[in-house]
Parts: sequence; structure tokens; C-alpha cells
Amino acid sequence: MIQTEADFKRKLEKQLQFETLLFEISAGFVNLPTDQIDSKIEDALRRICERLGLDLSSLWHWSDSRPYFFMVTHLHSPPEGPLRPEGIDAQEAFPLLWCGPLIDLISGYVMFDWMSVQEMTCLL
Repeated sequence: MIQTEADFKRKLEKQLQFETLLFEISAGFVNLPTDQIDSKIEDALRRICERLGLDLSSLWHWSDSRPYFFMVTHLHSPPEGPLRPEGIDAQEAFPLLWCGPLIDLISGYVMFDWMSVQEMTCLL
């Protein structure tokens, strides 16, 4: 596909806007009092959703008490929902990730979308 100069400029402008947003979000965490961190994270999720035209964004972490269980730490969603989930049993939700070498890729905090999960499972 041949790209016109106008198309290239539009893409470059969008990229610059997003990088500026990430810079502003990152800078907002510098010297932030600890009691404001959670609200700042949720505001950052909201701003990213607005910029990318997404309805929902969340951060998850491994449960300390339940193996292979993700818990929501932060969530941005429209006022009408969805409700904050209690958590996800990762072995049940993503069964193909728990076999072979892919388990080595998943430790600590995990960030992926469904498409990347599908692509990763094709490696088996």
C-alpha cells in the first residue's frame, strides 16, 4: 500500500500525541504522594482509553494466596459497567498458556491482549 505524505503526517501526529500522553502520565507520578497513586493510575487508564477509543482498561496482578489467579488492581470502565471482576483463574481462562515453554514467559505482572494470546498459542 502506497502511503501519501498526508497519511504519513497524520500517522506521525497521532504517534506524537500518544507519546506526549505517555510522557504526561509518567511525569505525573514523579514525587506523587503514596496516597494518590491508585487514583493517578485509574486516571491514566482513563486517559489512555480516551486517546485510543477503548471502553475498558485494567491492571491485574497475581494473587498472593491463590496460585494462577489474577486479581484486578485498577480498572477504568464506562459508568454503565462492567462491574469489577473478583478475579480470573488463569489456568481456566487461558489453558494453552500453561503447557510447554510458554509458562516461562508469564511471571510477575502480565500485560497482553487476546490477539497476542492467540498468537502465542500458535507457537505450540
